[in-house]
Amino acid sequence: MQLQYADLDDADELDQIISKSKKNKEHVAREEGALILLAKIKKKIKAQKIEGEDQNLNKVINQLIGKSEIDQDILLNPKLFNTVLSVLRSAYLGRNSMPIIAEFGIEHYSLINEAGKFNKHNHHIKLNMLYIICHALYRDLNFEKCEKYLEDFAENISGLGKNHRNKFYPKYIMLKAAICFFCDKLDEGIVYLEGILVEDDVTLSIRIELNIRLTLSYYYLMAKNYDEGIRVFREVNHRDSYLESKMGKEWMMKKFLIEVGSYYGDGLEEIALSRMKSVMKKYDKLLDSTPTFNRAKIFFAFVRKYMENPIWLTPKEFKTNILPSLKIKSGQRDDPQSIIFFCWLKSKVLNTDFYKTVVNTIKSLEEDSDYIDLEIDLESQFLNEIDNFLWFKGFIF
Repeated sequence: MQLQYADLDDADELDQIISKSKKNKEHVAREEGALILLAKIKKKIKAQKIEGEDQNLNKVINQLIGKSEIDQDILLNPKLFNTVLSVLRSAYLGRNSMPIIAEFGIEHYSLINEAGKFNKHNHHIKLNMLYIICHALYRDLNFEKCEKYLEDFAENISGLGKNHRNKFYPKYIMLKAAICFFCDKLDEGIVYLEGILVEDDVTLSIRIELNIRLTLSYYYLMAKNYDEGIRVFREVNHRDSYLESKMGKEWMMKKFLIEVGSYYGDGLEEIALSRMKSVMKKYDKLLDSTPTFNRAKIFFAFVRKYMENPIWLTPKEFKTNILPSLKIKSGQRDDPQSIIFFCWLKSKVLNTDFYKTVVNTIKSLEEDSDYIDLEIDLESQFLNEIDNFLWFKGFIF
């Protein structure tokens, strides 16, 4: 339009308008090039996911940039890099490859920050990058480094408007609680989650609230405070059909299983076993849908068998049948959620407290020890006590 009306008396100088027009065209070309690059990155990640490969992301993306008509500086664009990082996170979330995301995210986040590319207009993008980095570090069991970036995350949240605070502050609290959980601070984690539910300055969406309540009910199960765990969902004035319509079948299955654990822990074994059979039957198709859920189905079958006959679970059975069936090998480094459901069976074999077994196992992984090593008599030790229940991949985040 400036070119169209360049002959008006109050128009800018023609050379200045032409210069701005050329710069705008260059900018549009770079944006289009970035979109092409993003499409190639998505295609490469999809291929890696199918093939089960975990290549160096920096190397892959630099190779793609080298074959395109744009330069490395395009990744200093906060909006574009946030999109790239979000795509990577969604692609790798169900795999044991989150350290790749953390390393890649931290490197480019630092470059963007040092280049002064963040401002008040893209502050929410900065927060999203920080959250992805924090979550990836958490999934890698790198809790110390995660807490460092969480503090940066919290400081930046304070500069947001109410809508953005409603989105990001609950995520901060949930990650803080999760780290407390794995670092032997269960009571502190419960306080964080109870607090956010009654926080006056934050409005929770129904999905966020229900996810917080699901995690909180599990924490109470771990704390053996079964009445409080049941109370958490009694405060929700909605039927199960409504909850499933909002959260999906997978979420409902988790809720039912926590209820099973509460019944069992409270000494109502027959009700718990009946409920367990019902859950497995109701969600049979879901449990057959992916390798992850199929692994959970195998675990549930072991749990059911144990509930029916506790003395079946001997150390020998654990090592010769259960570990191979769950595809757990010596030296393997799983994500936190997979480790938790493994620890339930491990605690029963060792006749130890479930929560303490989780904490000790996480600690051994942080020290690069073998978390499946069992220093017990394989022939003589049997399980005689039932005190807790289960967890499986996907319960926390």
